[in-house]
Amino acid sequence: MEIVIAGQVLFRTVLLMTDLFWKMSKIFFILDYLVPYPPSENKSKKLLVVGVMSAQDHFKERESIRNTWGQLIDPKLVDLKFLIGSKICPIAPPDRITPYVCEKWIIDTPHSPQLSTINILNNSGKAFDGYTGFTFIVKHNISVIRLGVYSRIFENCECKKLRALLYDAASGDKVASATFLRANNSKTGDFFWKTVHPVKLPEGFEGELKVTSDKNISVTCPSNVFKRGVIHNFEMQKGNFFEKFSEHSCMLVAFHYILENEEVLLKFLKEEETRTKRWKEKEKLIKYQLEIESRTYKDILFFDLIDVYKNLTLKLFEYLKWTQNIGGYKYILKTDDDVFVDVKTVLSVLTSHGYDDWDWWSCFREGFTPPKFGKWRDRLYPGKFYPP
Repeated sequence: MEIVIAGQVLFRTVLLMTDLFWKMSKIFFILDYLVPYPPSENKSKKLLVVGVMSAQDHFKERESIRNTWGQLIDPKLVDLKFLIGSKICPIAPPDRITPYVCEKWIIDTPHSPQLSTINILNNSGKAFDGYTGFTFIVKHNISVIRLGVYSRIFENCECKKLRALLYDAASGDKVASATFLRANNSKTGDFFWKTVHPVKLPEGFEGELKVTSDKNISVTCPSNVFKRGVIHNFEMQKGNFFEKFSEHSCMLVAFHYILENEEVLLKFLKEEETRTKRWKEKEKLIKYQLEIESRTYKDILFFDLIDVYKNLTLKLFEYLKWTQNIGGYKYILKTDDDVFVDVKTVLSVLTSHGYDDWDWWSCFREGFTPPKFGKWRDRLYPGKFYPP
């Protein structure tokens, strides 16, 4: 497969998988050749470079590789490189939105144990298009006690009833629901509310809340999102499509919830300064250890990016750029630091068979739906399936 940017071929790729690993379901990349610009002058081309994705603090994992399958590498034929981001996220892991990003979770001290996903005190006169749902993650244990829908939906829709539905994003199961008829609804502010049997949502729960109807829903309302609570919103939904969450948005569905163990949350908020101080000390230690490791083994490639899971794609791209600039390898392999690579078998396959006509060598997943939760979550992809 040729990858082209601005009319220039960057590289052709070959993807290899299956029995060359001792660990199942791990994929590594082999690039057949690069088309560099400008052309490389490197005449001493090696057969293979192995790039190992590794986190900054995975010292034991890297040492394990050096002492096991790394010993099987013939340096005349193969180079082994560990791929690491040079920057450390300055936010302590407990204060991040998720462990996979470098984004701070911002929360105000709650003044009541009963809270809402909407800001009912917002008196902004500016109207925004209404969104029929949103995805979220829970940052502290809660119990959902009410579901609500925007009352003006009935004024702008010929629908007979509305349903508020709360789903577990991981399992796809419905965990709570409420039905609202055109008449006889309990209204508080701009929302109709229905009490539901309390649903406990633990810290780390990823969910989706949406309102459905037998008719198309189209209505505007002021920005009403409560932005600094224990519910962090990921995306907004309109019909069957999702958009990246915006703070200035009109949500047509919401829920009330109660904080569990409120004193634990208050203690957590008070200790933020202490966590930040300790994390800065750990940052210094990690940097020092990486410097020693890099000077000792000379097998680490540092890329100019923050070393978090979200940036793995950028890290891989930087690795490909590096191999292009070096221009000294016929094949390029990418793997992870929790994988055992049978190097001898890899070399045997590459030297015993002619694979110059490969585009991809892999086990492909057809009909693969974009993940809806976790570190691979991708609700913004517009299609139902990824292309084969």
